[in-house]
Amino acid sequence: MIQHYFKIAFRNVLKYKTQSVIGIFGLAVGFTCFALANLWIHYEMTYDAYHEGADRMYILCKESVFGVNGYSTSMPYPASTVLKNDFPEVEAACAYTRWGQKVDLKANGRTVETNDLQADSCFMKMFNISILSGSMDFMYSNDKIALTEDVAMQLFGSTNVLGKEVKNYNDDTLTICAILSSLNHSNLSFGYWGQGEYFRSWQNDWNNGSFEIIIKLRKGTDPIAFQKKLAANETKADPRDPRRVFEGIRLIPLDEYHYSSVNRNPSFQFYYLILFSVAGGLVILCSLFNYLSLFITRMKIRSREIELRKVCGSSIGGLFILLSVEYLYIIFLSGVLGMALVETA
Repeated sequence: MIQHYFKIAFRNVLKYKTQSVIGIFGLAVGFTCFALANLWIHYEMTYDAYHEGADRMYILCKESVFGVNGYSTSMPYPASTVLKNDFPEVEAACAYTRWGQKVDLKANGRTVETNDLQADSCFMKMFNISILSGSMDFMYSNDKIALTEDVAMQLFGSTNVLGKEVKNYNDDTLTICAILSSLNHSNLSFGYWGQGEYFRSWQNDWNNGSFEIIIKLRKGTDPIAFQKKLAANETKADPRDPRRVFEGIRLIPLDEYHYSSVNRNPSFQFYYLILFSVAGGLVILCSLFNYLSLFITRMKIRSREIELRKVCGSSIGGLFILLSVEYLYIIFLSGVLGMALVETA
């Protein structure tokens, strides 16, 4: 019997071509908008969520009149050393600097816009960045640089580039000494890593607050309780910390930083995603009601057919199932077309 219903539904789709095309295409567009919006939301909300122990990683920030929305992530380099050595709750900590704006890197007659990074080996361990070829000399020299494999391919078309030279945004000539794995889908993504000697010169200087610090807490550590412990530590007036950088400190989960109000370089406005998703849902509802109205109109056209089915013994329940199968058949075809449009997009 169900097979018969589907056969009738298919025949009616072909019989009422104009109504069917309008209904199927309208619903497919709505499904596509809604699906793309939710895929986009998922993508934007999963930055840095794939790292090992990502749920225990936090960016440090504190109240500042010069920061974004009253907060700043700028910290002095030595604060990371204090966190690692004096607080057993901290499994790992690293300081780094990364320009928010992309800069030019030139070589082989080509120019690539990318982010630069200055950090130490703690950063590599925390984010599982591996040296694919070369040495770690870029961490101890200002004249050497490490490229990610993606940037090496863009500049040279190959990763076999050790010993070759590139020019940075200041037209300084730097020698490539290493190729690194890329850090993708991350707030910390970069194209090259350099100025290691300059970076290390600030290890014991509390006056330079232009670094950012990420910590990884040990399993079972309550981040709220740890914040309070840092605040209590500040009241002791640690002589190593003349700027009292831990006063009013706040821990921002790394996997939430991308869409948080503290992010200095947001790539999107989150409410745009919500509006896009709601618009897709409204398109689906409008399409459903539109097709329902067309379907009711079609029932009037098919009144003789329906009466004939009653005469031949069809019950009200049977007719309801028949019409429901036709309606669901259109939704099914719209869903298939919608998935095809999503894959194409």
